[in-house]
Amino acid sequence: MPFFRYDVGPANPALLMAGSTRSDTDKPTVYVVDHDLAVRDSLSLILRFSGFDVLTYPSGERFIKSLPVSGKGCLLVEYDLEDMTGPALIEQLTREHRALPAIVMSARLRLPPSRIRLPSHVPILQKPFGQEQLLAVIRRAMAEA
Repeated sequence: MPFFRYDVGPANPALLMAGSTRSDTDKPTVYVVDHDLAVRDSLSLILRFSGFDVLTYPSGERFIKSLPVSGKGCLLVEYDLEDMTGPALIEQLTREHRALPAIVMSARLRLPPSRIRLPSHVPILQKPFGQEQLLAVIRRAMAEA
């Protein structure tokens, strides 16, 4: 199973622009929220080449401010954001009746799932994860929505 790596080298301006544009197509959208630009770019490339529209955000607050009221798709969020935790973002969206199917990812999270305060239907992806594992979890989350 191939793994993507986060050391993508110098930032490519074309990738940065592509990661933040909106598409008017009906493709499913994956909202990626991670403070690490290299992670956002890597995930954006993988997901776009796999047929998804992708919108990336560096913080939970930026995502909340940008999400349309009728936002549809799937949220892929880092557990440890700089301004809040991924679970806190999911909880806020639920309180505001703007919940999306969500997937939490983390490189440092080593707690047993029973100690993590997440709804039981929210999967956790341990970084680094393989491309096929990522796509399978996203497709499952969107299918169950």
